Amino acid sequence: MPGLVGVAGDVAPEVRDRLVSDMAQALKHEDWYQVHLYTDEAVGCGRVSLGILNPEPQPIWNEDRSWAS
Repeated sequence: MPGLVGVAGDVAPEVRDRLVSDMAQALKHEDWYQVHLYTDEAVGCGRVSLGILNPEPQPIWNEDRSWAS
């Protein structure tokens, strides 16, 4: 089932990365679902999608990676 997952706050980096990955994998019911993960110092997020409407990895960055959407 496509969806979004995320973790924010004071969480150890290795715990945050594992949580985001595990949550995204729990939503991935078919092998062809696409999973995109992003983590930094303060947040971790993931997107599970069918890859039909927008196959681009998320988030989408500008040229110097200073802004993401």
